[in-house]
Amino acid sequence: MLFQLHLATAEDVGEITRLIDETGTWLRKKIRTDQWNRPWPNEAARNARVRDGVDRKRTWLLRYGRSLVASVTVEVEGKPGLWTETELKTPAVYLHRLVVHPDYRGMRIGEFLIGWGAHLGLSENPLAEELRIDTWSKNHKLHEYYIGQGFSKVGDARVTEDRTPSGQLLSKPVDAIPSREELDRIVQVEEESAPLHAQQAEPAGHL
Repeated sequence: MLFQLHLATAEDVGEITRLIDETGTWLRKKIRTDQWNRPWPNEAARNARVRDGVDRKRTWLLRYGRSLVASVTVEVEGKPGLWTETELKTPAVYLHRLVVHPDYRGMRIGEFLIGWGAHLGLSENPLAEELRIDTWSKNHKLHEYYIGQGFSKVGDARVTEDRTPSGQLLSKPVDAIPSREELDRIVQVEEESAPLHAQQAEPAGHL
């Protein structure tokens, strides 16, 4: 069975936030990081950010059968205050909340979604020069992972006006992104589709 990629809908918001919380628990136990030790700055605000990405049709889910494997939000505009005015003048694709369920570690899911998200953003903004991501400031293992994926740190972690804990920025040029063919060899997915909920004849089962 192939993985399936589909746009998230309002019905998926609860499942996405559970994925974030479960991954945060795993991170604390295995990596001993404070990433996602609690919703930032509180649960309502975190859930509102997730819902906003879904409502604007920016969030995509990767499933295997009915199991939620991963989630990623793809934007073509950066966040003022986190990225400088000068940086924001450079067209770019931005990835947010790239989360992979711990059960699927080691399958290169993150690598696939980084490349897939880049191609999705480039289809919307072909002039983009960089792929950018903001990461948890204190999760150095995560920084190392992205550096291994070809990213470079954009200076030190930034302290923003809203004190976001995701202040470590990384970027890489879009010409370093794997081709679609290369990505297909990493993870095989069905064609990007409408939300699965729209295709179901019966309610989805729960994990």
